[in-house]
Amino acid sequence: QYALGYCFLKLGEKPQAEQIFQQILDTYGDRAIWHVVFAGAYRESNNTEDAIREFRRALAIDATVDHAHFYLAVTLLEQNHWAQTEESMAEFRAAVKQFPRDYYANFYLGAGESQAKAFAESNQHLKVAAELQPNAPEIWQFLGLNAFQESNYEEAKTYLLKAVALTGDDEAQNAYQIRRAYIALGRIAFMAGNKEEAEKYIKRAKEMQAKSLAVSADVIAD
Repeated sequence: QYALGYCFLKLGEKPQAEQIFQQILDTYGDRAIWHVVFAGAYRESNNTEDAIREFRRALAIDATVDHAHFYLAVTLLEQNHWAQTEESMAEFRAAVKQFPRDYYANFYLGAGESQAKAFAESNQHLKVAAELQPNAPEIWQFLGLNAFQESNYEEAKTYLLKAVALTGDDEAQNAYQIRRAYIALGRIAFMAGNKEEAEKYIKRAKEMQAKSLAVSADVIAD
């Protein structure tokens, strides 16, 4: 039944999918887990508003249903073009409270707190994420940028260079996000009086910025 409903959604035939999902509720009971499952189907078929509605319904029935807080937060984040909102941050906090050692919940919460300049809280959650997946360059980049904004330049340089090393040749990931590390490294080198090193980092950042803009232009054109 679920697979059939999912196929209807992928074909853009939402009324038929909703009929199938209601049959599931009628047969097996109006349980939180079903609404999480339906929300996933809506999310994967780009029915974002419906996905958010179903995640909220699931949590209204059972606030402890597995991973609903996290996926609601991510869906809200996607809906808002990856800019955090009060609701998405609240849901990430609830997700971490429910699963304190969940990598993704800690990473997304830490990243959001970094953007809000809540650096102590951000570092706390990012370091939990780093313990769980130490080879993820984005964690070290956020930690480095946090340290940079707190004027802790030695620590920032250590973290940022680790992010660069872990990124390796895969510089295109997340729209060349590593360019932010190069910008900060350039500024650190400039403040330390090392103009040659600063220019090297800034040159790399400019090259990646140009590539990132080209990718964005292609996406817009598509």
